[in-house]
Amino acid sequence: MADFGDYIERGEVDLVYVWNENPVVTLPGGDKLIEAAREGRVTLIVHDPYWSETAKLANVVIPAPTFLEKYDVIYSYWHDYLVYNEPIKSPKGITEVDLIRRLAKELEVSHPLLLEDPWEAVDKAIRLLALL
Repeated sequence: MADFGDYIERGEVDLVYVWNENPVVTLPGGDKLIEAAREGRVTLIVHDPYWSETAKLANVVIPAPTFLEKYDVIYSYWHDYLVYNEPIKSPKGITEVDLIRRLAKELEVSHPLLLEDPWEAVDKAIRLLALL
């Protein structure tokens, strides 16, 4: 990611898809993304629950639900516990799983993982970890 701005500056990137991130303020070279987006050299698509600096520059903003609005499994870098998250309010956006599935359908892209139930994937991953 340290070379992010360089890729944009050299014209090697013409589309940037951002999910739950704010690269214009968090990545080295974020200023290059700002410049390229403003000049129209980069199409910027943001999928985020917040109106971030990056979202404000985007050509397309797709609302994403917060952790308060979706089912999820959260893991930690510091311990071995998983946390099951249940929503406490109705979602205001589209989840990343649903968005990717809709895009794949629209673009006529298929892959077995696109059909996999996310909760079955979590169950499979937990069972594999238990064997280690």
